[in-house]
Amino acid sequence: MNSNPSVRIGLITDLHFAENHERFSTSNAKLAEAASAFNVQSVDFAVELGDLINSGNSFETELSYLIDIEKTFAQCQAPRHYVFGNHCVERLTKQQFIEHTAATAPHYSFDVASFHFIVLDGCYRSDGTPYGGGEHEWEDSMIPDDELAWLASDLATTSSKTIVFTHQRLDDDPPYGLRNAQAVRDALDDSGQVIAVFQGHAHVNDHNEINDTHYITLAPAVANPDEGTAFGILDLYDDRSLSLKGHGRQNTIQT
Repeated sequence: MNSNPSVRIGLITDLHFAENHERFSTSNAKLAEAASAFNVQSVDFAVELGDLINSGNSFETELSYLIDIEKTFAQCQAPRHYVFGNHCVERLTKQQFIEHTAATAPHYSFDVASFHFIVLDGCYRSDGTPYGGGEHEWEDSMIPDDELAWLASDLATTSSKTIVFTHQRLDDDPPYGLRNAQAVRDALDDSGQVIAVFQGHAHVNDHNEINDTHYITLAPAVANPDEGTAFGILDLYDDRSLSLKGHGRQNTIQT
């Protein structure tokens, strides 16, 4: 492993912020702690891997959660990226989420230094209906055909080392894995460029390697209020190795 990383990334997932909720109300403080660490470590960008907020009993309540937690995430001085989680777009639509955060699109790709990064959106039902506006069904998630075609095309146009971010897992069966996870993995394998996938949703620490690609599931920031936080600082190296330094309940992983 080289001494100096090419890219440094702040990662956090499953905050489930909900004001005045015994379990979820501490998530705002946990995100503030992570944002401070990201600033101290001078990350190139930060990624929230989904479920930034929890479900509310009305559209107005969910929107208030999002506006509140976004103010905290904005304390991060580096660019911010958002993966849609099932709770992010239960009553809110994807466009409404974008309008009230620094998010730019449900799925997209970008480059930093010598690396290519892909943000996937698995918040679709198996009939192709996007989550949002009451169409949420967390146990039924998939990457739709048009996004899968975009993914294959995007991978075909890059020769850079690639990292993928997703909420639902690509290395597990439903309900925590995407229904078409195998098809997505096939696209990643066919490219030969993907080093690792970072995912959330399942509320566990996990690390699997499939066909030379690392599938790393991050621990949730939310837990019982007295259990502390979980987030990571990810260093990527030009030799394709990586180091995820865990904070709190997040495991440290090196490859």
